[in-house]
Amino acid sequence: MRAPEWIPALLLLAPASVGCTAPTGPSGPQVDLLEISGAPALSAEVGTTVRLVAHAYDRRCDIEYCWYVSVQVAIRWTTSDPSVVRIETDPSGKRAMLVAPGVARLVASAGGLEDTMTVTVLP
Repeated sequence: MRAPEWIPALLLLAPASVGCTAPTGPSGPQVDLLEISGAPALSAEVGTTVRLVAHAYDRRCDIEYCWYVSVQVAIRWTTSDPSVVRIETDPSGKRAMLVAPGVARLVASAGGLEDTMTVTVLP
């Protein structure tokens, strides 16, 4: 008995969906990787302003390979010590104002993920 002609077409389509990540979740794009741009640590003097930049990525896979695609999501920035590093917003994004000597940890968060950066503020 010969197989129906539509079966090969189904077999060709099935592998394309195996292991793929949906491009959006219930609350927006899926975030599988979050990275703060630049070094994981910074030392600078009081009065320095640092532009805060982080990138969020969604993981996509096919049958053989996985890769990351940049996604646009809101990234929340927090500081472990606002008396040392203050986070502000200006028209071009977020920035850190180094206001007093000490050490603070900056945290970028999005989609349930975090990345951190340690800032040492020198007198």
